[in-house]
Amino acid sequence: MRWTTEKPTEPGFYWLRGSPAIEEPATIVEVFYHHHIRSQVFVRFFDRECGMDVSGVDGEWCGPIQPPES
Repeated sequence: MRWTTEKPTEPGFYWLRGSPAIEEPATIVEVFYHHHIRSQVFVRFFDRECGMDVSGVDGEWCGPIQPPES
């Protein structure tokens, strides 16, 4: 996996760094389809209750992160 400024287009968990929307150097976020707008991808920050459109989140992305094997 490599860091990129290309925004995610598929649901999953991603690393995000360098974004003015977060205060940490890097954090894991969830990218998801809105339940009413399947053509639009949103990002959920775990320290907030609401999500926001991925197009409004600048920074570098890495992922999607694969879950560990059990």
